[in-house]
Amino acid sequence: MKFPRRTQIALAAVLLALPGLSCGTAGETAPDASTEGPQSPPSAVNSPDELPEGLPRFVAQEGWIAEAPKSTFRSVQYRLPGEADAGDAEIYVSPFPNGVGSLESNLDRWVGQVGLTTPAALLPAEQRWTEEVRSFQVTTIYVKGQMAAMQGMSPDTPTVEDAALIASFVERVGAPSVWTIKAQGPAATIALHEDAIKAFIRGL
Repeated sequence: MKFPRRTQIALAAVLLALPGLSCGTAGETAPDASTEGPQSPPSAVNSPDELPEGLPRFVAQEGWIAEAPKSTFRSVQYRLPGEADAGDAEIYVSPFPNGVGSLESNLDRWVGQVGLTTPAALLPAEQRWTEEVRSFQVTTIYVKGQMAAMQGMSPDTPTVEDAALIASFVERVGAPSVWTIKAQGPAATIALHEDAIKAFIRGL
């Protein structure tokens, strides 16, 4: 049966107003924007209450200033303010999911960065120690000497004659994953932040 045009228009309006017929299939809902898109992987920087299994947490200490990492090898970086003319220091974390060479080769390289030739294995207990922190074995050295600009630092960074380095090699027990933590800069500034640096490392 053919209805007059005015009647056809009225029927169409009624059909469009019925639930489920205006667009798509009955029961469909618009996607939740909050759940769309890929989810970010767990970060290695976490609060103590949101710590993914097997990852360390790196919690900044009071007075530290967050900075953009100077190198793609760094995931976390902070500036450690110095007093008077001592100059600032820095601390940063570098993650290596598949490892980064042997423990001793890294420690020896760090010792050499302050101009020392003593093998890390011969450092006294106050300059080298190993701790168990949760599921990590952490080996730390504390050495002093002359430190030149290193890879990842600004080319115009001057040599620091009286420098210090506190560096940790963090190994995840039973896995190849390694994180390195390095605090470096003027010896007076590193000494000023020594307790905070050790708390940062032991807070893994």
